Amino acid sequence: MTACTIRALGPDDAVTYQALLARARDLAALAQIDLTVTAGNAAAQALYAHCGFGVVGHWPRAIQVDGRYHDKVRMQLQLR
Repeated sequence: MTACTIRALGPDDAVTYQALLARARDLAALAQIDLTVTAGNAAAQALYAHCGFGVVGHWPRAIQVDGRYHDKVRMQLQLR
């Protein structure tokens, strides 16, 4: 897997993220990390994809904000 660099965040944030991923991989009981991104947030989705996450699902009308519904994209990183 390629190293994930987080250009949108500061250098300390990127180091923290890398440390969290390394720790997650060390936890034998943790097989994957799941997250959701609001559909249309291309920058966030691209960032997570760059870090090894893949799209595994789509939830239409997952949340409502200010009377508007928004879809969510489910992403997952396999650790094992």
